[in-house]
Amino acid sequence: MKIYNYSKETGEFLSASDAFTDPLEQKKTGKDVFLVPAYATKNAPPVAGANEVAVYELENWVIKPDHRGETWFKGYNVPVLIKDIGDPASDGLTAIEPSPPSATIAEVKAEAGRRINKHFPDYAQRNHIARQSELGRIESGIMRDNSGNLIAARTLTTEEIEELAFIKGAWDWISSVRAASSVIAFSPPKIDELETDDRWPADPS
Repeated sequence: MKIYNYSKETGEFLSASDAFTDPLEQKKTGKDVFLVPAYATKNAPPVAGANEVAVYELENWVIKPDHRGETWFKGYNVPVLIKDIGDPASDGLTAIEPSPPSATIAEVKAEAGRRINKHFPDYAQRNHIARQSELGRIESGIMRDNSGNLIAARTLTTEEIEELAFIKGAWDWISSVRAASSVIAFSPPKIDELETDDRWPADPS
């Protein structure tokens, strides 16, 4: 006689095998009496199709979805590896990754901050503010020496003029990034296209 073995943990069909006879009962009755061990049944399971598995529960075989080992999605960029028998859709998962959502205002502002800090991190911006103020005081004659006396105004050197122009250019570029973020936030792209949106100003040279 054939018996059909199933998993103790999941109830899924594992294999078919030949049952052993019970020698004591056979001797008593003179008939073949077969042993059915735990986690086995005499009932043959139905044939499971693709992505299905036969499961023995409540003394009956049932066919259930089986997507174990597959990757489904809880949302955009949120993959979930299926580990259990059953329909992942009942848990709100989808077999195909959803389309990316539009970027939020917070994500647009974060991208603007990332761009600015890539070229002009906070410490550099603080240094620019201090140096721009210092060059302005030199040029205006309101610079003071260590004794607190005013230093006469003077014309900036060529190097200082170039330095000031660089600082002003940095502020102009930072302002353009912030302005662009406001425009982009009003009509945001998909989140996966945010970084490459052509409305961002080109990186500073």
